[in-house]
Amino acid sequence: MNYSPSTVYRTNIEKILLLFCQLTKVNLAFIDNALQLFDRKRNIFDSQRINTLFSEKALTFFPLITNKKIAGIFIANINANSSETLSLYQTSLETIAHKILGAYFKNIAILSPLKIDQLNQSIALFQFISSNYRGRSMSFNKVEKTGQKAEIENINNALAYTEERINQKITLTDVSKHTFLSLAYLSRLFKEYFLVNFSDYIRIRKIALAQEKLILTKKSINGISKEIGFSRASYFNKVFKEKTGVTPLQFRKKYQGHKIYTIHREIEWKNNVSVYAVSQHYFQEKGIPTKTQSLNGSPYISSIGEFSTHSDSSGWVYLVDGKQPNVLPGNLYVRDKSVIQWIHINL
Repeated sequence: MNYSPSTVYRTNIEKILLLFCQLTKVNLAFIDNALQLFDRKRNIFDSQRINTLFSEKALTFFPLITNKKIAGIFIANINANSSETLSLYQTSLETIAHKILGAYFKNIAILSPLKIDQLNQSIALFQFISSNYRGRSMSFNKVEKTGQKAEIENINNALAYTEERINQKITLTDVSKHTFLSLAYLSRLFKEYFLVNFSDYIRIRKIALAQEKLILTKKSINGISKEIGFSRASYFNKVFKEKTGVTPLQFRKKYQGHKIYTIHREIEWKNNVSVYAVSQHYFQEKGIPTKTQSLNGSPYISSIGEFSTHSDSSGWVYLVDGKQPNVLPGNLYVRDKSVIQWIHINL
């Protein structure tokens, strides 16, 4: 579902179904890209219930678009043929979808409603195109998939090598020799998949590692500098301030805390997914419980693991590529970002 964790995504779809029903008194169902059909009570429909639903004569279909891709279809039993009435339903559904999913996706839309005959026409059109161009399209897709699979394998090998040596001085030439890939090819992969060049990616990763050590240890600045592969502390200080806006000492004083979680960019990150969604995905995969509160209408993670936010003493802040943004994580997208960090600090 465009990178959204399935359980979180489903919960938010259920909220949309519930709010739409409360507003319009119309019940909705939703079918996702995994062909799972469910309603606002999280009931996965069995074959009998599916047959019952699709036996209704007044079904209307509202395709959901997130980040310019079809994420699924809302299904409503609406006994109305007026274009004005259907347009009102579409507008209401889109407004609710923006409210619920806006913290996860940059682009959200509900397409114009379709009746069953219009849906059948669309299906017939796609089937016609597929049957007439099957050989050509399958051949093209196979080449594309194979090429992308090879690229992902190559960049993952490069990332594994850099991860093992992130505390050493490392260059693209080193990675090229180890992976037997050309410098130009590797450079293109990093730029294409991470939207930054290799040297910037390594600096950001090293600075993130330094930030962890500054927060969780009492090691000297000079010692940390050597531990992460800088030969001179003066150069480390320069790079650190360029990336974070503060010196290592200033950072240590500002963000002294109890806990830090560092989330490194993955191939699967989509450019138009929010920092909030990526963070929730990470914590869910790691089995780390979180709690969310609303700030100015946007979700913010207020509790991670055993640490919660206490307005008068301590709380969670987040950094992106070493800096603390001035917008909420639900309004910031991961397009060219490499590292997200959540820090529990003393306020």
